[in-house]
Amino acid sequence: MKTALRWTGYVLFFLIATAIFVYLTFPTDQARRFAEVRLTEATGADSVTIKDLSLAGLGGVGLEDVTIELPTLTMQTAVPGVDEEGPLRMVLIRSLDVDASLGGFLFGGDIDVNFEAEAQGGTIKRGHFQRDKEGTNKIEIGAIDKVALGSEMLFQALVGKNITGLVSGNVDVTLPTTQVNGKPTVDLDTAAGVIELEITDAKLRAPIFDSPMGRIQLGDADLGTIVLKVVVDRASNIDAFKKTARRAGSDSTILHIADASVDGEDIAIQVAKNSAITLTPGRPLKDAAVNIHLSVMVKDAFFDREVPDPKDPKKKSQPNKNLRLVMQQPPIKNVIENGVFGVGITGILGKPRVRVERSVIREGIATRRPKLDRPEPGATPEATPVTPTPTEPEAVAPAPSRVIDRPAPMRDTKTRFGNNRPTKVNRPAIRGGTAGRPSTVLPPNAPAIRDLQPPPIPIEPDPVTDEGEDDHGGEVEPADDGGEGVEGGDPQGEGDGEAVPEDELPPE
Repeated sequence: MKTALRWTGYVLFFLIATAIFVYLTFPTDQARRFAEVRLTEATGADSVTIKDLSLAGLGGVGLEDVTIELPTLTMQTAVPGVDEEGPLRMVLIRSLDVDASLGGFLFGGDIDVNFEAEAQGGTIKRGHFQRDKEGTNKIEIGAIDKVALGSEMLFQALVGKNITGLVSGNVDVTLPTTQVNGKPTVDLDTAAGVIELEITDAKLRAPIFDSPMGRIQLGDADLGTIVLKVVVDRASNIDAFKKTARRAGSDSTILHIADASVDGEDIAIQVAKNSAITLTPGRPLKDAAVNIHLSVMVKDAFFDREVPDPKDPKKKSQPNKNLRLVMQQPPIKNVIENGVFGVGITGILGKPRVRVERSVIREGIATRRPKLDRPEPGATPEATPVTPTPTEPEAVAPAPSRVIDRPAPMRDTKTRFGNNRPTKVNRPAIRGGTAGRPSTVLPPNAPAIRDLQPPPIPIEPDPVTDEGEDDHGGEVEPADDGGEGVEGGDPQGEGDGEAVPEDELPPE
């Protein structure tokens, strides 16, 4: 018994001494440089710099002040056909704590790594990465809190537009791998998981668009809060696609955009609930079928914003007014309703077809009847003027004399000015029928208006163009005292008197 205890003590002493020796003599500088090389290869970065590397127990490593420099991007300019190199892209990690199980690395078992980090001004907590012997990768991030986007230009690399903001959320995905040409490749056909992200204080930085009117560059746009929830699973496991999968007789993997919206002071976007990317078995992601529909509303606050003129910072300019001109032209003009137009993205993911369309969304911003000029909070909305409904004229007491202003001569439908005479908007045209005729009050025992005959109107033919009749056979109308600068009287009907139908003119 004493012998066993003695040997046990020797083993414990050896292990503790070895751990202390390794800790004190571990070549941290060589390990740091090795980690820099491996991380550079794994991330595809131009360089990775680690200021400090330290051990934390068996299998634990702590990294301090990690700087990752990513390759620069080629970016569009306001001049078509002229591109320029973008700014430096960087990711700054203040601290990264990794706790790995050495058994998987040493003996080829499951790899299990826990990690937490302070990066880009935010935190990443409860991170977990696991890979089993079959090559299935499971990635979990319990909490992402206010990690700044922008210096790495992630969205510029993904969609060609630079979006900045603070991202929060969580990730839980499973990505199996298969061997393709001897290399492990992620098998998206069997992938599954949920990604929920929220970007606050989001801004679209100086976007450039190609439009039918040419290339335009706009100012920064406030996107407010961006919400995104993506569910990756078989179609039969997603409620929105169960019936479709059953009718089609197939059960493909779908990237379902369960929730996606933008709610900012300048732009609001709502994505249709059935938007999805359907993966094709055995094909790469770029061959996936995409079917995404969204509604877009651009507010007046964005159109009217003044920004410093790039040519003269002392002056102000309104570059966003160019977008208003674009929206007033086809094809957006043909589909916009209540300030909202739709965008459809279909085809394959590698080469999608993007077109404007009428909004297919029947909820959210498409049914709120949004106004681009919303009143300020607390402001009292202006009362909407109510147009009185025409009613039957009430009985009028007999008047002692006629109440008729100087009548203006009626225009014949055939005149040399044409059949369609212009009419001012603020004065409705007189149309046939009793509802459109002005009322005329006559004394008692006066003959009926229909029995009255108007006096003959003198005809003064135009000495240049008319010889008693115009090209259409109609008589040339006489000049009106109220007309100014227009031959034959005022075509707007703005004489001193009120227009009276020809059959209601009293005899002189």
